[in-house]
Amino acid sequence: MRFVKLSREEFGRSARLYEGVMAQACQGLYFREGQIIGDELANLAEREGDDYFQTLEKLLVGRGWVDEAKLEPRRATFRGSMEASVGVLDGCHKLRGIVKAIYERKSGRKLTIVEIECEARGGKACVFSLEGFGTVM
Repeated sequence: MRFVKLSREEFGRSARLYEGVMAQACQGLYFREGQIIGDELANLAEREGDDYFQTLEKLLVGRGWVDEAKLEPRRATFRGSMEASVGVLDGCHKLRGIVKAIYERKSGRKLTIVEIECEARGGKACVFSLEGFGTVM
């Protein structure tokens, strides 16, 4: 094994590089995990048959993902997201993945989901804007 000498500056810059890359990778993994969870929740909501979004609101609260959920045609609002207390990430990536999956299932097309407010960043709620959803509801 060979050891090399790094200056504090070199070590600090390298550490920041690795931290940035790992943070980006984790965000992507969390988002994809959310999509997998969202697909399963959408399956359950479709089988229930009644009100798709009302069923999903109950499932999200009942399973502990959020304390409160409101799913609307172009906006999803949550309070008490289980990700909001983490404080390390810059948003609720799993929840964004869940929202994307459940709205795409309902609309039958790809959508753009943007978190416009986040409890983890000091917001009053986690609010997601949905672009391209239209009036499918």
